[in-house]
Amino acid sequence: MMTGTARRGFGIAWLMGALGAVAVLVMALGFGRGGSALAQDEEGTPAAPTGEVGKAVIAEMPEGAVTYVVDGEESLASYSVEEELAGQGDVTAVGETTAVVGEIVLDAEGNPLAGSRIDIDLRTLQTDETRRDNYLRTNSLESDTYPLATFIVTRIDNWSAPLAQGETTTFEMVGNLTVHGVTKEVVWKSTATIDEDVISGTATVVVEMGDFDIEKPTVGFVLSLDETVTLSLAITAEMAE
Repeated sequence: MMTGTARRGFGIAWLMGALGAVAVLVMALGFGRGGSALAQDEEGTPAAPTGEVGKAVIAEMPEGAVTYVVDGEESLASYSVEEELAGQGDVTAVGETTAVVGEIVLDAEGNPLAGSRIDIDLRTLQTDETRRDNYLRTNSLESDTYPLATFIVTRIDNWSAPLAQGETTTFEMVGNLTVHGVTKEVVWKSTATIDEDVISGTATVVVEMGDFDIEKPTVGFVLSLDETVTLSLAITAEMAE
């Protein structure tokens, strides 16, 4: 999936993802007709997530709306970052996890609703080095203190039509990503497909560590590290019974 000599190298093992993330839709899906998400506070800045982990944030479910539950065994959140390692040179570091939960909600006509939500347990992110993972649990990402990344959809851009069986739709998924106790609005380049009772898709977004108050990791064998991080999601969600 990624290039370089370290498939799961160091980086900032946090995501996502990215909820973020760190997707995917298949994180799928943002704003349709109806539904509500806590998108902005009074000052116009993204609001921190509320509600139950893994549950869509929709105050009143529209008639005919359908919920799709994320299948953690079939979903993946990952990050990639460029770094320079002593003795190896430039590599693309990758970290990933399948600890992804969430709900995607479509209205009766197949349009995604604001309030669809994805949560990722950042403590489970793995690279090829346990010592690196342990470092990020207590430093930089501080996932022992901030264990979850949460993404809540607020709207969908460039959405042309409801999801149709067997067809892939490309769009931008907009919403609030919370990592390291900081919430920012992000835009994921996304795809989604529905096949009978299953939605699948992908999403990617590029963020800066500093946007989420994450300090660049400092480890002896890491000579340099790019603060620009690509978060990716690949999600499969099944219709709730």
